[in-house]
Amino acid sequence: IREAGDNFEEEVKKKSEDIGLQPQAELLFHQLDKMRANDGSSYTPDYQTFVNNPIKFSEFDMFLVQCAFFGGPFLYPSWYGCSNATEEELAAFLHVWRVMGYYLGIKDKHNGAQFDVATTKRLGFEVLERVI
Repeated sequence: IREAGDNFEEEVKKKSEDIGLQPQAELLFHQLDKMRANDGSSYTPDYQTFVNNPIKFSEFDMFLVQCAFFGGPFLYPSWYGCSNATEEELAAFLHVWRVMGYYLGIKDKHNGAQFDVATTKRLGFEVLERVI
């Protein structure tokens, strides 16, 4: 930032011109465009239940907030530069987020990081598929 000075935006654009979208990003944008163009009937029943919940800020919302913080690097480690993480390191990462969930006030039974690595990955992908 210091080197770019007042031309920060210009420098960022110049350095990122050659960066193309990754295939998974293109797929995501395509799916989002389809959803936006649709009348809403493509949303899953689980998503509709979540959106229409009369409780404005539930434990499930807190679960989603917690998962938003650790889910990216945990579910897609190669996108975040941590694809060489061992099973033990992933378990330690989950432990940190289990504790963070506790400090956020999330009850243990709703803590997104309460399971082992394999179960948490299955849960994460299921939440992405059914709710997000």
